[in-house]
Order: sequence, then C-alpha cells, then structure tokens
Amino acid sequence: MANPQYGQLIATAFENVVTSKPIEQIFEEFWLFNHLTKKNGGLVTLDGGRNIEFTLSYAANPTFRSITQNETLDTSSTDFIDAATYEWKFHAGTVRWDEAELFKASGESAKYDLLAAKVSNAVNSHKEDLSTALVAATSGNNVSGLQTLIPDTNTSGSPGGISKSTYSWWRSTSQAGTKTTTDFDNLRSSYRTAYNGASTGYSGKHPTVMVSGLAPFAGYEQILVANERFTDKKDGDAGFKNAALKYKGATYGYDERIGARCYLLNPDGIKLAVGKGHWMKMGKDIESINSLSYVRKFHSFLQMCVVEPRLLAVVHTIS
Repeated sequence: MANPQYGQLIATAFENVVTSKPIEQIFEEFWLFNHLTKKNGGLVTLDGGRNIEFTLSYAANPTFRSITQNETLDTSSTDFIDAATYEWKFHAGTVRWDEAELFKASGESAKYDLLAAKVSNAVNSHKEDLSTALVAATSGNNVSGLQTLIPDTNTSGSPGGISKSTYSWWRSTSQAGTKTTTDFDNLRSSYRTAYNGASTGYSGKHPTVMVSGLAPFAGYEQILVANERFTDKKDGDAGFKNAALKYKGATYGYDERIGARCYLLNPDGIKLAVGKGHWMKMGKDIESINSLSYVRKFHSFLQMCVVEPRLLAVVHTIS
C-alpha cells in the first residue's frame, strides 16, 4: 500500500541533528582584516570630522649648506608642510527575520538558535564586504583598497589628493615577482628588493607585516630551508590562525583575497581610520509597521589611508 504522505519512518523518527549551529561553508579567514583592526596594525579611532587629514613634512630646509666665513645666510621662507586628505566611506547591511520563522524554530523543535545564526552570518558578511574592499582597487563608494593605495605602478594615482606622478616622496616601492624559468625562482630576491625599498635604513623603520595570496605564501614556504621556517604561536593566539612565517623579522601570513601579490606593511605608513561608535556597529531591532518582521542594521564608517608611502611595498604578478 502506498504511503499517504511521508511514510512510516519519517513519521515516527526525528533527524539526529549533530550540529549546534550551521557549519560555515563560505567565509575564508579575515587575516588582513584582523591585522589592520589591531592598534599595532595601524588602527586609529576618530570622533568625526568632515574629512580625515594627516599633516605631512615633505621637504628639507634648503638654506642649510656650507658657507664661507663671512657669507650672508639665506633667510628665504621654506615650505615643507602639507596634508593628505581622505573622505570617509560607509559600508552597511541588514539582517531580517519574522515572528513566524522564529516561532517555528523555537522550543524543543529548534535545531539551533536561528536569530543568533542570522546575526553571526551578518557579522561575517560585513567583514567579508570590508575585507574584499580593503585589498581591491578602489571603486564606487568602497573604502580605499591596497591595489589603489600601494599600486603595482607606483607613479600612478593620487591617494590623499597628492600625485604620485609629480611627487616621488609620495611613492611606495613596487617590484615584479614574475618567474624566469621555474615557479617562484625570483620570489626571494623580489621580497628582498621590496623589503629594503620599504625600509628607512639599517636602524630605521622596516616592514612589520607581509601578507600575500595563498599561492605566493605557499611558494615562499616551499623555497625555505628548514631552519628558516617559524611558527609564531603568539600571532596565532591573537587572531592569526594560519601558521605565520617570518621574513627578516616581519610576520608573513596570507589572505586568499589578495591573489598573486604580496604587500609589505608598516603601521606608521598605513592607517585604518574608523569612526568612534560607528565601527562594526550593530543597531537595535526595528519592527515593521505593516508586517510581523524585524530588521537589524549593521554599519561601519571608515577609510584606509596612506600616510608614509615610503614604508610600504608591493610585489606583484608573482608566479
């Protein structure tokens, strides 16, 4: 005899639900996001302002020189201060639920906390949106990304309103990492050139973090000899869950959104400015006036800003 609807087994036995919440299938680790949002990664919190401005000292005083015993000194006025200015950017999204779906997923019938799962997904979706924009070429209303701020062609663009083409002191280091014969055969020398280019001298400032796509990271790991490989447990505990390598003291991790590039960063050279009270902010529940539903808003006010490009570098077209 045919089953009237579901059949005996389905009608008499519940599913054995193993998980307490949905198992994540989409989001990769937010490695770069985790780094930039730490104080030692360049995070600055600002309480408003029409724009974000950084004062710069860009030239030496040319009146200083060798002179004869009674020579008249040059008393010319010297301009050496200017400013880089960035506009605030706004990223936001919403999560929606209704009374009926929460009711159906409540009590002993609930497999997991539906609202908590929706909120968790919203937070990760917000992080994913920001993480993708932070590494990309700037477009539309997005926050400025690394491909624009630290471009492959270091004479292009005007981050902060200052032309890289006109002013050499506003340029970061750019180095190609293309192979000659075998995969990654130029990677070590490319990293060396980029690292030295983003340093201010033997005892000066140096890159503190390197972050690339997965393929360059694996390629670098591949060419290391055993005693050059390190796992930094401290960084892992602080949010860097992947095994972190070291390059001349800089922590090296990967973010799969970056692809065939490696960025060498110093928190003195690049800042992630966020609005006080408006960073990863989750709003209150808003009840619909004409349906049994609610909306919760999430938003961030932010901008990524280059303030000392000479401390930054990119190795591009890595192969």
